[in-house]
Amino acid sequence: MIAGFVFRGLPSPCPRMVHLRTPLDHGEGFMPVYVRTLASVLVILGVAAAAGAQGRDILPPVPTPTDIKPGSITCDECPYPAPSKYLNISVYSQDVRISYMDIAPTSAANGHVVLLMHGNNFGGFYFGDIIDGLTDAGFRVLVPDQIGYGKSSKPIAPYNFNTQARNTQLILEHEGIDKVMAVGHSMGGMLATRFTTQYPDSVERLVIYNPIGLSDNRFNRPMTPVDQIYERILQTDYQST
Repeated sequence: MIAGFVFRGLPSPCPRMVHLRTPLDHGEGFMPVYVRTLASVLVILGVAAAAGAQGRDILPPVPTPTDIKPGSITCDECPYPAPSKYLNISVYSQDVRISYMDIAPTSAANGHVVLLMHGNNFGGFYFGDIIDGLTDAGFRVLVPDQIGYGKSSKPIAPYNFNTQARNTQLILEHEGIDKVMAVGHSMGGMLATRFTTQYPDSVERLVIYNPIGLSDNRFNRPMTPVDQIYERILQTDYQST
């Protein structure tokens, strides 16, 4: 087993390369950190696996599920906690639709709208319990599926938070909503932050939970709609470049 590590930087073509040396080297030279680390992990895993195999029976492989069915790209078969609405918009001159749930309060309305922003690899379908709690407390709840997720269109086009924030603002304008309490989960925390900085007049509260990427180096960079950039590109030819 490797007893310990001594990290030491050495000149190399990549100035960020960090090399690793162990007490077992005895002067034979250095190896890149990822090589030593990988070797150590493999040794540890091998010892642990051998010890574990001696202490318990080997379990049989898990049978392959037989009830899995192909899913549609628009997630039509996905269980959503409320009916979906659709708004037709344009992204990079492509006609697409963005899906969202708009749930009315189930008790006395308090006049506030909560905007829930889902994380990566998800649509808004997993917010069911949160929606129930908020509507019971008198909130109207808006839950978009961002373009590329859930029931929304999935165009072959660049994806970025500026565009997602713009699309979200289009939903608010379509529904006649002036202000929301933005709540973002995971990647939705990044989007909620971007939405708040991009449309501060539309947000009365910002809540992010279990977020990723809290920093945004483009904080002071003004946003240009992608369709405006696209139109500018169409007007460009070899003489103007």
